[in-house]
Parts: sequence; C-alpha cells; structure tokens
Amino acid sequence: GRKRLQLGGFVLVGFLFFLIGGIMPILERPENTGIFVFLYCLATFFYQFGPNSTTFLIPAEVYATPVRARCHGLSAMSGKLGAVVGEQGIAQMLDSIGLTPMF
Repeated sequence: GRKRLQLGGFVLVGFLFFLIGGIMPILERPENTGIFVFLYCLATFFYQFGPNSTTFLIPAEVYATPVRARCHGLSAMSGKLGAVVGEQGIAQMLDSIGLTPMF
C-alpha cells in the first residue's frame, strides 16, 4: 500500500542521509567520490520511489472531483511555503547563535 511505500522510502532515505552525514569526512577524499555519488543516487532513487510518487497520488484521491485542482494546488503551495519557512528559520537560528550558514 501507499503508507508502506511512503514509510519505507522515508526510512531508507533517512538511513542513507545519516550514513552519508556520518562518514562525510571519509567521503570528502577525492578517491571516494564514486562512493558518495553512489550513496546519493541510491538516496535519490528511494526518495523518488516512495515519498515523491505518493505525494501526487494522495491529493488526487482525497479531494472531491469539483475541487480537486484547487485543493491539489493549495496542498502544493503549503508544502512550498513550509520549505521556505523552514529554510529561513534555520538561517535565522544559525545567525542568532553565531554560526554562519554554508550557503
């Protein structure tokens, strides 16, 4: 089902990102670039396979036909708004504790 697909995708992507973050000093060496690219591609595959594919299916099934387009657009807008708020919140938090963002 879709819940299992989303859960599996999130768990695998989370594990791979924690793995990449944990061994990043090793992966930064030039001879380990291939391993980094492989792990990143694997994480991208599981993200596209699970959470990203069901993101478009669930709103299409949940909303009634007369309001489906409008509500699907509102769902997409709220997700993008959440991403902007999260990014700006992290930047301000880092600034308030004296750290500079890497971007």
